[in-house]
Amino acid sequence: SRSISENSMWSIQKRFENGSFVISCPAYGYKNENKKMIIVPEQARVVKEIFNMALSGMGGEAIARVLTDKKIPTKKGGSWTSSTVNAVLTNKTYTGDVIFQKTYTDDSFNRHKNCGEKQQYVIENHHEAIISHETFNLVKEIIAWRRSENNIVCGSGKYNKLYAFSGKIRCGECGSKCKRRIIYQHNKAYGIWVCITHLEDIHACSQKSVMESYLKISFLQMLNKLKAGYVQMLTPLVESLRGVNNKDGLNKVIELEEKKLKLQEQEQVLSKLLAGGYIEMDSYYLESNQLKTEIDTCLKEKLKLSNSLNGNLTHLNEVQKLQRFVSVTEVFSEFKDEDFLDFVDDVVVKSRTRFLFILKCGLELEEEVKETWHASHMVTE
Repeated sequence: SRSISENSMWSIQKRFENGSFVISCPAYGYKNENKKMIIVPEQARVVKEIFNMALSGMGGEAIARVLTDKKIPTKKGGSWTSSTVNAVLTNKTYTGDVIFQKTYTDDSFNRHKNCGEKQQYVIENHHEAIISHETFNLVKEIIAWRRSENNIVCGSGKYNKLYAFSGKIRCGECGSKCKRRIIYQHNKAYGIWVCITHLEDIHACSQKSVMESYLKISFLQMLNKLKAGYVQMLTPLVESLRGVNNKDGLNKVIELEEKKLKLQEQEQVLSKLLAGGYIEMDSYYLESNQLKTEIDTCLKEKLKLSNSLNGNLTHLNEVQKLQRFVSVTEVFSEFKDEDFLDFVDDVVVKSRTRFLFILKCGLELEEEVKETWHASHMVTE
């Protein structure tokens, strides 16, 4: 039976490699016909609408409400939720590409998400696309921007990562994330952070490990400097962000949306002309590609402008929060995970004692600590 199982797996792997594997349950918007994935037109229109709503700035819950109000069912006939909407927005299948072996079954027949344990197979142009790669990537950027990076478990009031620095320490030499390690010196344990690339190959990156205590000390130094000079540093920034003229930007977003809709209408007219035999296929493809290029340009400009407007508002809220925080605290002498997670997006390691803090309010502040082994008394396990 093991031999039969192995032969079966070998056969499946080969079909993964050559792209002939048939997905038993295609994504919403597709169906199988003669062992090929083809578009379901009415569902494809819904998929395009979902992506367009996401590009306009709507979140998963808002999109789900629109679809529910329109009485549009999911693939299984149920109601849309933020999860089902996000499943559509993050599914690369809609670009015409397919990824095989996203999950795998172990020897005990338990199914697992493939997080690198097994090889994945990406087949480009596997089937007809519903949306362009550029649209998919634009939406991906929006989703990444919208997601909070503060690692808080909703409703629990606790942070779901073991360490406040997890995922936030970045190597200034190669750009890789840093990983926590424990070293033992003089019968004591100390936390250090090491570049992942350096761990794998010291010749690929020469950045040495940094003491966790140095990261904590430099963060406290930064907070105390902000406290001492928040009137000179933060107050002008607040006033500057408040003075950003958003009205013109919002009008431009509306103009771009209207232009995009007109271009999409032209696409529909072009399709009808082709269907009616009024234009040749070559002319259709030429005009269609030009319209798609113009639509993608509109979407890019709109995304850039929307991110700018939203970014200004986000930075204003964050800098006001930081201003209130540093103004009411007498002195920062104890490192607290929640303080770091509240205000810091990333820390770039410049050297073993020099760090660049990238704050959520948009500020980038560099701190340097004096290298001394005694600083390690602040390390907590």
